[in-house]
Amino acid sequence: MQVKQMHLMRIKEEKARKAIRLKKAKTPLAKEIELRREDFIRGILDHTNGIINQQLAVASLPVAPGGDDNDSVMKATNALLDRVFGKPKETVDFSGNVQFSLKALAQERLKIKDSDVTSLEDMVE
Repeated sequence: MQVKQMHLMRIKEEKARKAIRLKKAKTPLAKEIELRREDFIRGILDHTNGIINQQLAVASLPVAPGGDDNDSVMKATNALLDRVFGKPKETVDFSGNVQFSLKALAQERLKIKDSDVTSLEDMVE
């Protein structure tokens, strides 16, 4: 298959996807869903200050031992705010470079005075 043919196939596929998206957007049901979603978002935006104040109030409540930790209220308000403003991207950075060397460990051990070191046998009872 030539590059030109592949390119034309890709363009044709993209046009088909676009046509499907436009067709879905024109149905009365899709329009009604979009209008209700926008009303929902506007309602939350109007009450954003109250939602955030409620979160702060819930977060500052004392937690009784064995009692509820108000986690459900916090999750619900976070879900509302995520729905309106978009969920922030959550990532974990695993790029840390950890190196372990027995030689370096032995050299560090030599720097420590013997009186400051507790043997493992003394730690485990």
